[in-house]
Amino acid sequence: MIYDTLTNMASHSILVPALKTIISILDKENLYEKSVGEYKTNSDSVRYTLSLEETSFNQIPYEMHRNETIVQIILSGKELFSLTWREHTKGLPYDEQLDCMYLEGDPISVINASENHFILFFPGEPFRSSGAIESKALVRKAVFTIKD
Repeated sequence: MIYDTLTNMASHSILVPALKTIISILDKENLYEKSVGEYKTNSDSVRYTLSLEETSFNQIPYEMHRNETIVQIILSGKELFSLTWREHTKGLPYDEQLDCMYLEGDPISVINASENHFILFFPGEPFRSSGAIESKALVRKAVFTIKD
């Protein structure tokens, strides 16, 4: 997992070269005004979704991807992310088509994500998003999926 400012994203492209595609999109497109929906990029391995979601105090399941890196960019608002142990995935069903499994667990790390920051989850890292910090709020974000 990486949590950093958007201005530092390029420094992480050594680990995840597809971040260069994301940086290019951020430079060329206004994601703050673009319609909510799913989008393709000029790279077959990178796609993204723009969403506007209300955070919640309810606990949603963690999700884990085996073959995809997930990069979430907070465009406006604040959101709570948490991670749990990978061991909680043992014996659980895995959806190959979605490259995802859902699980329960206790948080081992919590991130208060805010505007102009990104959070990157590598394959095999169970994470949960959409958590409210102080009160429910609307969060606009871009979620990039990098197929490894």
